[in-house]
Amino acid sequence: MWKQMVASGLGLMVLVGCDNSSKPETLESPSLASEVRNTETSTTLYLPGGAGLDFSRSPVAVVESKWKDKDVITYAFEFDDATYEEVDGSISPILLGEGYARTEADNPQLIKYTTYKKGDAVVAISYADNVRDGFTKNLLLKVWWVK
Repeated sequence: MWKQMVASGLGLMVLVGCDNSSKPETLESPSLASEVRNTETSTTLYLPGGAGLDFSRSPVAVVESKWKDKDVITYAFEFDDATYEEVDGSISPILLGEGYARTEADNPQLIKYTTYKKGDAVVAISYADNVRDGFTKNLLLKVWWVK
């Protein structure tokens, strides 16, 4: 299972490079970085392009890797209590409001794969079904970009 997730993540990182253009708690809508910047919470994820998201939870994994001699950082979050539509419906308005352009791509291994671009900054976001030990199913959200 882990190998499949790693392989999927690496495959998605390839797509990002080609584009030119703690246990989870209940879902709270991510808040805009400017609203939380003064408090500098440990759960705030600041993105290239200046926006930030706060899911009121820490990531379950943070992975730094190399892709074509570039540094890539990936943040993974799990949601036991939310659907893709709820999470995406919270993220998208914030990033669009901050001036990012959204592009959706098809990937049959994922529920949804999107990229957000603002200037030279490109952030990829994917949603996938995830099964944990004990056959607990949840939503896996990955956010990554080339540093």
